[in-house]
Amino acid sequence: MNPVVNSAKVFIKALNDGAEFSEETVLECFRKEAKYSSSNDIESMKKWAAYYWMKYQSIGKEELLNASNDDELLVGTLYKKFGKL
Repeated sequence: MNPVVNSAKVFIKALNDGAEFSEETVLECFRKEAKYSSSNDIESMKKWAAYYWMKYQSIGKEELLNASNDDELLVGTLYKKFGKL
């Protein structure tokens, strides 16, 4: 699966679990994902979290949550803001 889609799914799960729609939540999701990868550079993680947060804000919480139940719809929604996935 695509890393943009994977990250979005982790973020959506956090939102569904009651997390705030915020850049801090995106960063926390990145930290959780980093436990399973070789990238633990916090400054790089913060930059990517800020980038993803900007994209998620432009999509909006409701649209992101509405797209979460359909992988094709989610990919299409993310594609509009992130570009080619």
